[in-house]
Amino acid sequence: MKTLVSILIVIGVTSFNGLADFEVTDGLVAYYPFNGNADDESGNGNNGIVLGNHSFVSTNGTSAISIVGNPIEGYQGGGYVSLPTFEGQFTNTVSLNIWARGESRPVYSSEHYFSFGNGWGGNNNLFMGITGSEIFVYANNTANTSVRLPVTPSEAVFDDWHMITLVMTPTSLTGYLNGVEFGAQTGSYSAPDLNYFNAIGSHKWWSNRSGHSARLTGELNDARIYNRALSAGEVSELYELEKPTAGSIILIHTVSQSVLADILDPAEATANALGGELSFAVNVADGVDWTAESVADWITITGNASGTGPGTVTYTVSRNSSAEEREGQIRVTTAGEEQSSLEQGLIAYYPFNGNADDESGNGNNGIVLGNHSFVSTNGT
Repeated sequence: MKTLVSILIVIGVTSFNGLADFEVTDGLVAYYPFNGNADDESGNGNNGIVLGNHSFVSTNGTSAISIVGNPIEGYQGGGYVSLPTFEGQFTNTVSLNIWARGESRPVYSSEHYFSFGNGWGGNNNLFMGITGSEIFVYANNTANTSVRLPVTPSEAVFDDWHMITLVMTPTSLTGYLNGVEFGAQTGSYSAPDLNYFNAIGSHKWWSNRSGHSARLTGELNDARIYNRALSAGEVSELYELEKPTAGSIILIHTVSQSVLADILDPAEATANALGGELSFAVNVADGVDWTAESVADWITITGNASGTGPGTVTYTVSRNSSAEEREGQIRVTTAGEEQSSLEQGLIAYYPFNGNADDESGNGNNGIVLGNHSFVSTNGT
């Protein structure tokens, strides 16, 4: 998500710009952040067209598209994004990624986050969709038989922002929810037919290929299409670095642990290789609520994972049996609902997404004059 995070002990940063371990634009065919339109901000010119019942909403300075459909059979009046044919920019090696929140589940059949092809009954389709209880990925193999991989999330997943990813290669189809694989199947997979109907939030009827449905209601954000297969590690990293952050990070406590060879002289390491219990102070004003979270599986918080006002967090470190020193973090955040301190008192916010519109929600739009252009760097 394009969520602003204020790290008070360092600097204010955006989570999108933190993608460092892999190049987010490598193989990027299209990127739709829905900044008041369905323009492709990858620089490839694959702009979409928004149709039907929709609006653009802003949360903490970042925008999303809200589409409104009706879950009944054959409903066409809902909001959706019509996508171009992409002129052969991807074939049967492709990754689809999108964030969603608050989706209504169709009572009849399904609706699609992404849809490429001529409908359920045809061949050469590629879908990523939702039913009354499931999220699924779907593709046709070269034998013209369908492969559908579902997952059944809890209701809580639908209430918050979640990331759905489809990765297809000539020999595999894989689905991910919030960076975690939920299904994979090998086979021989066909390239989707991009000359029929390509959309976000809608899909083609297969019976006559002349109509479509738009039954989905919900918010969508940061839709991406790649002409390469994202690895499991890349999908996980994309989720971890883009997931919304509740509140503001006020402290990052870094733990470095020595290896067994240096057990008697850990040098600069803060934790002995054998492990043990450690602690650190959280120095905040009286009345400030905070929560501590370990982001390393070998660091476990054992005392005061949350508190109000000044406090002390205790934690244990497991034995380091590897041959390399390692680092992990405990992050302390203030309470809040996706609220960054950078948003407090914000009068105007100009991200220059192809215009000088104010995306703070206060309507203080600017007007661009003179010799200028808008450029794209790393998808922003």
